[in-house]
Amino acid sequence: MRNILAYYRLLKDVIVEQFEDSSGVRKSPYHSFVHHNILLSPVELPQAEYNKGLSVLAPYIISFGSLPPLEVAVEDNSLRFSMKSEEWVKGDILRLIKVECPAPDNNTPSSLDATYVDEVINEPENKLIMTSRLPNGAYAYVHIRNAVSRSLVSSQRLLLI
Repeated sequence: MRNILAYYRLLKDVIVEQFEDSSGVRKSPYHSFVHHNILLSPVELPQAEYNKGLSVLAPYIISFGSLPPLEVAVEDNSLRFSMKSEEWVKGDILRLIKVECPAPDNNTPSSLDATYVDEVINEPENKLIMTSRLPNGAYAYVHIRNAVSRSLVSSQRLLLI
């Protein structure tokens, strides 16, 4: 649980509005993040490391919604997926979330850094999207569509590199 809490603390500004409310009960981003990740395989993070603000890289669910999930694959330290034009509309956003880790070992608690890059898709077309080689970390692409009263998102999980 400590690693989930540490990750939420790290990602809270990055994953705002990335969990759609399907139950009718309004959940905070914190509760949604914990709810979707609590039953995954536990990642051990000692209390002393948690108190220092450290985390262990983990493949957590960072968005959950009604748009089709992007089938992203790791290939030679890069992320790759095919953008299918029928799933995109003008103004949709492709968000690359990065949780980068300076330590080479995924199981060692480290000071992680989370950032994101948004690309607005105005001309959707069938094309292959591939990042350049990425450093050690966890990454995900999320499809975001701004609707009238809320954002629609794809359900995505971080991939470890």
